[in-house]
Formats: sequence, structure tokens, C-alpha cells
Amino acid sequence: MKKKGLVSILLMLLAALRCLANDVKLRGTVVSSADGSPVPFANVMVYALPDSALLGYAITSDEGSFLVEATSSSTELLIKVSGIGFKSKTARTTREETNGVLVKLEPNSKMLETIVVTGRAPGIKVSGDTIDYNIGKYTTGNEKVLKDILAKLPGMDVDEKGQVTVNGEAVKKILIDGQDFFGDKNEQITNNLPAKFVDGIQLQKNYSEFSLLSGFNTHKANALNVKIDSLHRGRITGNAELQGGWPRNYRATVNAYSFGSKAMMGFNVKYFNTGEAFMTLIDYIKLLGSVNDYARSFGGQNRVIDTGAGLPSFLTNDINSYKRRNALLSSNIAWNPSERLKVNAYYLFNFDQSYGKYDNRRTYMETGRTETFSETSAARRGFHHLGLNLKCMLPGNAAFDSRTTITAMPQTSNRHISNYNCESKLHEWNFSQRMSVVKNWNNKDLLSVSGEFDYRNSRRQLNVESANTLYDLTVYDVAQKQKQTLINAFLSSSWVHRLSRAWQMNMAGGWNLIRNMASASASVDTFDVAKQFLTTNVYNYSISFSKKSGLLRLNGGLTLASVNNRFENNRLLLLPVANIELAFSSTNSISLTYSSGYEADNAVFMRGLMIDDYRQYTAFEEKHNILHRKDKLQLGVNYFDILNDFTFVASLGCSFTDEPYIFDYHNDGHGVRASLLKADRDRCTQYAYFNIKKGFRIPLVLNFKSTISNSLYQNSYQHIFSNNRSSTFDGTFALATKFKSLLNIEVGYKLNLQQSKIGISNNHINYAEHVLYVKPMAIRKERFELSLPLSYTLDHSGQNEFRNFDMGLTAMFTFKSWALSIEGNNMLHTRDYRRLRIASRNDYNEVVTENRLPGYVIAGIKFFL
Repeated sequence: MKKKGLVSILLMLLAALRCLANDVKLRGTVVSSADGSPVPFANVMVYALPDSALLGYAITSDEGSFLVEATSSSTELLIKVSGIGFKSKTARTTREETNGVLVKLEPNSKMLETIVVTGRAPGIKVSGDTIDYNIGKYTTGNEKVLKDILAKLPGMDVDEKGQVTVNGEAVKKILIDGQDFFGDKNEQITNNLPAKFVDGIQLQKNYSEFSLLSGFNTHKANALNVKIDSLHRGRITGNAELQGGWPRNYRATVNAYSFGSKAMMGFNVKYFNTGEAFMTLIDYIKLLGSVNDYARSFGGQNRVIDTGAGLPSFLTNDINSYKRRNALLSSNIAWNPSERLKVNAYYLFNFDQSYGKYDNRRTYMETGRTETFSETSAARRGFHHLGLNLKCMLPGNAAFDSRTTITAMPQTSNRHISNYNCESKLHEWNFSQRMSVVKNWNNKDLLSVSGEFDYRNSRRQLNVESANTLYDLTVYDVAQKQKQTLINAFLSSSWVHRLSRAWQMNMAGGWNLIRNMASASASVDTFDVAKQFLTTNVYNYSISFSKKSGLLRLNGGLTLASVNNRFENNRLLLLPVANIELAFSSTNSISLTYSSGYEADNAVFMRGLMIDDYRQYTAFEEKHNILHRKDKLQLGVNYFDILNDFTFVASLGCSFTDEPYIFDYHNDGHGVRASLLKADRDRCTQYAYFNIKKGFRIPLVLNFKSTISNSLYQNSYQHIFSNNRSSTFDGTFALATKFKSLLNIEVGYKLNLQQSKIGISNNHINYAEHVLYVKPMAIRKERFELSLPLSYTLDHSGQNEFRNFDMGLTAMFTFKSWALSIEGNNMLHTRDYRRLRIASRNDYNEVVTENRLPGYVIAGIKFFL
């Protein structure tokens, strides 16, 4: 009875919220109280009472009229109006009195011949799901590239690689003047587009690939539209840089762009040995394209089973940081011959040659034994990525989309540890083809058909040598050639029907074919693996209902799937999804999301021994359960107060992943045998992300950002279960001035905490990193800039500790189209620079002393076209 009562109360509350959440259209005119003349360009801001949540924002026309559209359950509204030469005015109105509101502004008698405006102009303009940023309010002139601007905007976050998130959600695309120029390669534009080219930034919160999709809101995605200023639009523009210095460091860069109305071109070349990082896992996944995103972009559904991105091994390894030489080349062409046809082609090449020097202190879980040793490593990595995108509007309100990518990743690496030497050669290439056709009937029904095909091929050769016998064998060297392929084909169709202005229904069906192959040949018969296949067929049907507008927004549905292979014979999967969001305005919302899905292992179906590295091999025993169910619950909070320049973004959640099998590690002599053992608990991960920005009446900005994660997982050591935990905290606190004059300063503190706990031995390994920095800056726009950052770093783990006081330098003096630049990094550690890190892998914990790239000073010239 209690459950029935709670359900009834909940239904009544939802119904009440739905009734209250109505659209508001506030129309009015702003005039002068002196003579009744209209007041153009006045700022009109509308708030809900009593919570003062911002509903909308507008600027009056030449006739003084304005229109603000919003959704709110409030019965009373607050209107704030301000204009140059007039005193600000606040007025109240009700929902019944929103048509023909008249606001009279009193002239400011203190303003004589010259009008001086002081105060804090709104930094954004909100219009529905589109937000325009007044970048001049948040920038100071020291920004070099696009990512420097984005990092200062409310609600936005940019990582070191140039990946952008807004309100805790990833930005899918960055457009140039509304055109899809760079595809999904956001880091290419954020890291390379000069800041001086940017005239404005626009956030589109419900971006659609085609305009015919916009009324259905089938897939919520964020996109940024970068507006290019008139000086750099319609002609070839760019810059070149050549720098060199002490001890033997250099950097050469060429960037060329042409931003036209129908065609855009971009060309970037960079060759350097100043230590910037190689590709990360996120870069790789974005270049290949998200497996689950494509069909959803056109009203379709996700794949039921995610086979992963076929990641090459080097992306999960540490990138050597003692010495590094890199080359980057990218080329982009976007051609829009008409409104109906858009073509985008691109090529990306990335080369990395690196060396590493490490001193390790390793503790083994099974025995508690501790050893210390030195390690050296060398690697050469290449990355080639070619893509072609085609978008075409068809007659009858239909559209066609095609995306083709080819990726090749050759690499060689060598690790030398004590008596061991391990050489690896990897050649991997991927081919992907995705196509979709979508048809819109009277903006009431949407039909889409999508097809996807992925082929991934990996060839890896390992050569292991040792002065001692290897593994549990009486041999001193072993070589193994491993081959793996994955074919993934997906065909789906969906129908979206708009039940009303706010509600819609989505029904979809699909078929997914997954075919895995693995084999290996070796110099020792023990490591020969016969060619083996696993073919999986998945048939699925889903239905969902969603409400996409109003104060209360809902989405809920179910997917029923049938999985068939030699292990999962007609297994039925039921996947629910639910989302509830309170959208108080375009910038303020609270959401709660539950999702579920399945992940597949690509290797556990096989039987045989695969070498992992110099001391471990994995024994696969043809386990039957290759599916891992993953349930995720997430709470999101977004709040932005325009008048007080305050932004708060939070994302909290947890996920539970079914682990049918875990690795059991058994030490045999000089090696470790890893085999699969049936688990008795699932993996659990909790996480939280916070981003706070606050601007003050004085030119000062506070920025706080933190990420917290806690992972509970299980391993086994000689058939003894161990419940382990890995926890991290990463936070940054910074204060920066925003004077439009010569001098500015930024002061900050960074804290990184890590802990790894092994349950079987109650062994803890802790790490703490503290960084305190001061960054004074002197800037005279278009003439010179000077920055002299100072930092103090403390790394601590157990008995190991490093303290580093350091200094950097950035200086540039500009004369017309030329500039003289000087750059220094780690200038007080030009011979030796060491840092600490910790790792928990396989059957051991370790503290690593890492020798990083020593400091340098380089100088050179820049040319601006």
C-alpha cells in the first residue's frame, strides 16, 4: 500500500509540474520617459520569481521593441532594463500581462556631452538553445590560440590537448562561420587557430547535422560556432614560426587558412622537440568517431553491444618524456558549392620518437617482495588518418550523409629492464564507412535508415630476451606474432513521431554482426595459437517516449535484444534508459540520467597463450561469457548567473560493470601467468566533477576545477580474491586579474592525490603532487607581451620526495607583420628534471622516478600573413 501511495503522489507531482511548465512570450517596448521616443539597444533581462532564475535576454530594436521567449512555472516575472544614457529600471509583471509591456526609462542627467559607461555588461546573450558570448568581457589580450579564449568562458573547460567540454558535456563539433570545417577533430582548431582571428563564439546546445532534424531533438549535442573577423575572412591568412636555442631544442610551425563563404582550406605543419605530448586515447577515439553516436545523430539508436574502439597498445602505455621529437601535418578542405551539398576532406599525420629513463621501486602483491631497478625505453610511433565526409540535402525534405575514414598506426618500441629486453612492432589499420538517409514528413514524422561498417586489423610482433629463463620455460628468448581482426556491421532504422509540440515517440530496430578473429605464431610451440573465430548476431527493438521542452523534460524507454553466438545462444537482453531534467532556463538546469548497455571482450573467446610483455603472458581458456553489462547513474547541475558573473557546473555519478571473469595472477619463476577466473563481484566506479567561475566587480576572476574518482575492482593472486581500490583527486584553484591595461597576474594552486589499495595485503601506495604558481603578464596588444611564470612543485610518495622551484619565460615583440619571440621552460633545470608517479598494474604496485625533458630556452621569429 505504501508503494502504491508513493507512486500516486509522484504521478500527481509530475502532472502538476507539467501543467505549470508553460511557455512564456514577453513582448514590450522601451521608451524614454522624457519624450516617449523609443530606446534602441537597451538590455532586457527577464527573471522568474521568487527564485530569480534567468529566463531570457534580449536587446531592443531600433523601434525599442523586444521579445523574450522562455518556459517557466512562475506566475510572477521580474524585468530589468538598462540602456546607455538612461537609469536602469526594474519592473514586475504577471503571466497574464506579458503582451504589450511598456517600460519607461529615465534619462541620466549626469551625462553631458560625453557618456562614460561603467559597470558589468552581460557577457552572454541567450536565445532559446543558442548562447552568444561577448568574448571581450572575458579575455585580456594575452590569448594566443582559440583554446585560450574558450578556457575563460563561463561553463567551458579545455584540457591540455585542446578537447572542449561545456557544462560537463563534450563539445561534438567546432564550426567555422557555421560550416563544418574540421569534422570531429576539435583539437586541430583549438590548438592552431590564432586568437586574433576570432570575432565571436556561439554555443548551440542542441546541434543537428541537418536543419530538418532540429524540430525533433533526437540527439542532444553541443557545438561551438567560431565567428572569424572580417580582416581574416575571404583571403589566405596564417602565420609561420621558426625557433631554436639551448641546449638543442627547436620548433618550426606553419599555419595557413582560407575562410571563404563556399570553400575553406586549412594547412598545419609543426616539427619540434620541446616536449609536447603525442596523441592521447581521447584523440584517437574522436578521430575514429564514436561507435554509438552516428546513428543517434540522425534519429537512430545506439548499438546494443559496444566492442570498444580497437585501441592500439601504445595509447594505453606511458609516453616517454625524457626526450621527444614530434612532427604534425594536417590538411582540411571544406567545400559548400550550394546550400544542399557540403563536402569535407581531411588528412592528419602525427609522428613521435621518444626516449624514457625511469627508476622503479616495485612491490609484488602475492609475495610482498620489493625490488628496485632502472628502465630505459625508446619508441617510434606514427599515425595516419584520412577522412571524407559528404552531406547532401535531397528533394522532398530528405538528406543523405556519408563518412569514410582510413587510419594506419605503425609503431616500434624497445624496453630494457635489468636482465630483460622487450622489442615490440605493431601495425594496425582501420577502415570505417557510415551512411544514413533521413526523411522528414511535415515536421511530424521522421524516418531514418543508417548503415555502419568497421574493419580493424592488428599485427603485433614481440621479441623477449633475458639472461635468465623466461616465464616458466627453460628458454632465454621468445618471439610471437599476434594477429587480431574485428568486423563490425550495423544496420538500423527508426521512426520518430511527434505526438505534440513537446512530446515525441521513437521506435527503432536493428541488426548487428560482430566477427572476431585471433591467432599467433611463435618461436616456441607453447605460444602457437591456431586461428579462431567468433561470430555474434544481435537483433534489437526499442521504444522510447520523450518530452523535449518546458520546465520538466523527460526521456524513457526500453531496448529488447537477442544475442546469438556459440556461447550466448539466443540470450535476451533488456536495457532501460531514463532521464529527467528540470530546465529552469537555457543556462540553468538539473538532470538525472540512468543508462545501461553491454560491452564485449574481443579476446576471451579464444584458447591459447598470448605474450603481454617481458614478464607476463595471458592464458585464454575459451570462456563463454564475453558480455559485460554496465549501468550508469549521473546527476548534472548547471547554473549561470549573468548579472553576478557566476558559473557552477557539477556532474556526479556512479557506474556498475558486470565482471563475469577477472585475471588471476600466478608467479612462476621469472614470469607471471595471467588466467581468467570467475569473479564474485562487479566493478564499481564513483566520480564527481566541479567547475566554478566567479567574476567580481573589480577586474578579478576566480576559477576552481576538480575531478574526483573512486574505483572498486577485484583481482586474484594464486586463486585468492583481492578487493582493490583506486582513488584520485585532481583540483585547481586560480585567481586572475582582467585589467585592460598593461599588467595582469594569475596566482594558482594545483593538487593531485592518488591512492591505490590492494585488499589481499592491505597494501597502500599514496602519491601527492602540489604545485603553486605565479604568472605575471605584461601585454600591449599588437606590440609586445611578456610573461615570467614562477612555480614551486612538491611530489611525495612514501620515502620518495622531489621539490622543484622553476621559472619560465614567454616574450614576443611585434612590428607590423613580424615578431621576435623568446620562450623558456624549466629554465632552472636545464640538466636534470625528475618527477614522481605511481602505478598499480597486474600483480604489483610501483613508485616511478621519471626523468623528464630538461629545461630549454629558444628564440626565433614569427611572420603573420
